Amino acid sequence: MALDSLSIAKLVIYMILAPGATYCLWKHGRRGFFAWFYVQVFCVLRIASGGISLHTSDNQLTSTVVNSIGLSPLMLACAGILHEVVHTCIPDANRLLELTLDINYHGIVALGMVLTIVAVVKLESGADDSFDTMLSLLKAGAGISALAFALLVVWAISTFQRVKNMRSSRKGPQTRPGMILLYGALIVLPFIALRLAYGMAFLLLRVDRPSSPFIRSLAAMTVLEVVPELIITIAYLTAGFLSRDIQQQTRIMTREEGTSMVTNVSDKQ
Repeated sequence: MALDSLSIAKLVIYMILAPGATYCLWKHGRRGFFAWFYVQVFCVLRIASGGISLHTSDNQLTSTVVNSIGLSPLMLACAGILHEVVHTCIPDANRLLELTLDINYHGIVALGMVLTIVAVVKLESGADDSFDTMLSLLKAGAGISALAFALLVVWAISTFQRVKNMRSSRKGPQTRPGMILLYGALIVLPFIALRLAYGMAFLLLRVDRPSSPFIRSLAAMTVLEVVPELIITIAYLTAGFLSRDIQQQTRIMTREEGTSMVTNVSDKQ
């Protein structure tokens, strides 16, 4: 009964948050597409998982698979926000290099997610594969996901330092929307780490020690999964809403820089 109440709460909450993700996707445009698209995907996944938990409470496989892929959109959304920050605050960044890094990061996250899903499906469906092999597959997926998070932390810190240097040299009040997004991405990192640790522990214990009280604890699920995911989503949407005029301000900044360059050239002549 308590689990049903939690599922209903998740269903209602993310149905309320989903339009906010759509609004951010519309306002941030092409440069912010991946960030807000993945926030939207996560909201849809949580709505779906809430519905599945209510209508097929005996289908543990479906619920586990849906929950297993829940963290991937959150990490990809953070990467998308960092991508938007670079485009907004660092105009001289190597666009091809940034795009290559972004694509490679998507590949790493997708690989970790696929390995985890394959292992979970085989283990819970009673496949003929060796138990040790499937457990190793699950550990590999968890390890790659942990690597993806570590890379995300390095990426975020590096972006922060680059933007800080740019603001120092340009006296960057114009980059305020970009800084809001960057702070939003930095704030969620501890909560992503918490959610990742819980997800890895949950799956490994479910396979290796299915009788563990930890995996059946509603309190643990609420504190270590539901609450961190909600905080991350709200932080993203808050940052997205506060920086909703980022496209307009970027265009203004670009025009001012162009005017300043023309003025400087005229003065020299």
